[in-house]
Amino acid sequence: MMKSFGVLLVGVAALIHSGCGSNVKLVKSAEFSMERYKRIAVMDFQGNNINVGTALAESLVPALMESGFEVVERSALEKLLKEQKLGLTGALNSSQISQIGQIAGVNAVIFGNFQMEKKEKKRMFAVRKRGGVFRSKVKVSGRTDTENVFTNISLRLVDTETGKIILSSTSKNDVDTDAVDEYFDKLSKEIRKTVNK
Repeated sequence: MMKSFGVLLVGVAALIHSGCGSNVKLVKSAEFSMERYKRIAVMDFQGNNINVGTALAESLVPALMESGFEVVERSALEKLLKEQKLGLTGALNSSQISQIGQIAGVNAVIFGNFQMEKKEKKRMFAVRKRGGVFRSKVKVSGRTDTENVFTNISLRLVDTETGKIILSSTSKNDVDTDAVDEYFDKLSKEIRKTVNK
């Protein structure tokens, strides 16, 4: 009989914490239509890290384009806004939003917010030990890691003429920092579903 003992990794990183989930809640106003709000600008997200806010805005652009929006190139937008003494970051009032619409030739502007925190995540692994043909045993082990997660990512599409929010979304669960693109892909799918209704 075979007496060698081997270890077979059965499960890889089964997350106990729900941080992997990134469901999207999307709400649109009755006025929203892709034809009317096709050309948009994306401002930096507001949150507890300026660089992360810029990175989130950049990561959102491909998902918006996939949804069918025409997005004004962010470096060109930044140059236009600097000339008008406006910026990609910071709170804007309705007249400044209107000004962005006129300067950049957009019908709507996306504003986003996020909250990022460090959270402990327990990762569990199942390992099967084989001692013979019929005597396999499973041992469960794990470790706890501390990682940055987004406890909230939200965005609003605002009409540049009226200042009204015409489309809004928020994350229902924590979003891992390495799952942001996946989250924005889900958002893109939700927007396309909404447009096709």
